[in-house]
Amino acid sequence: MSHFLLGNRLSVGYCRRAKRAEGTRMKVAIRRLVIAMFFVAAGIIIGSFIVSRNPALAFDLEAAFPVAGNPFEECVTPTADEMALFSIAVQTLEAVKDRLSALGIGAEKFLGDGLYRDGIRVCDPGGVYDRVAHLSVEHLSFKYRLVEYQLKLAARFGEPDPYIVEAVAKSAFSGSRQPSENFANRDIRPMARSVLAGFREKAAKYAATAYDQMSANDSLGTGAAQVAAAAGHPLALNRIERLMTDNLSALPEGGVVPWDTKNRLYELAYAFTLVGERGKVHLAPLRQLMTMKVQSRAPPFDMIELQPKRMCDLLAHIVGINSADVQAYPYCADDTVPYDS
Repeated sequence: MSHFLLGNRLSVGYCRRAKRAEGTRMKVAIRRLVIAMFFVAAGIIIGSFIVSRNPALAFDLEAAFPVAGNPFEECVTPTADEMALFSIAVQTLEAVKDRLSALGIGAEKFLGDGLYRDGIRVCDPGGVYDRVAHLSVEHLSFKYRLVEYQLKLAARFGEPDPYIVEAVAKSAFSGSRQPSENFANRDIRPMARSVLAGFREKAAKYAATAYDQMSANDSLGTGAAQVAAAAGHPLALNRIERLMTDNLSALPEGGVVPWDTKNRLYELAYAFTLVGERGKVHLAPLRQLMTMKVQSRAPPFDMIELQPKRMCDLLAHIVGINSADVQAYPYCADDTVPYDS
């Protein structure tokens, strides 16, 4: 009997110790789980903060360049066949009205891209785009979030209605990313800003907002600079000139302009084309840039060094093709010198 009682006590003691050990292990596991969840939550919060402060870390930014081809290049008059294509596109938009359809989207994409003949841009028929602009307002075609083909189309409207201006501005200065239709993880707000800048004084109500967001850090900042200048902010041009000068001064003497820096400088320089005569007195940093070499993409060879020939048409647009300014850079007229990319 005593052996039985002793065994029973030992068994009970073992069970109690086992339960205590199990309880201890459970507490340790719970504690570890809580700590792990804390670090996961902290990581999410910190990561979200970093992304929100630096959206370019999560999304690539579209460039802030004019989207209707090269606005300074020569264009050719549409042929009868080409005019027929434009006419069919307009008739399609008239037929689909405000219904979302592949036909209507296809017509808008065609009109947004425009036509090219043997690599040369076909001139936009003014009356065609005036009609399309009217239809866009009548059918409220820009009421949803805009994507590339709509921005390209809006860029071709000579006299955009306030409805169009507001829709583009809403995209341009949205507080959240505006995803690309074509590329994953790309934010197209810089593209929208460049389009808005093309509306010039019609974008005047956004000049102060744009000025506050100007920088040479990324294409959001340079796109804002274009809007501020084109919309008439009185301090924008001086600040753009200073931004360009500071970026060039930061480069080593005789060095090549890095690809990203080149793009930011080009985007800032485009602002001078939007302000008429006022741009001519701010060209000193552009002239300096045109004496340097820039990085250019040349797949599969990665980067090569070229003259900044893309700025030749821009400079000629501002000062005139026969200006001594343009003639100071012989590569502008040299057909053997390729355009940088």
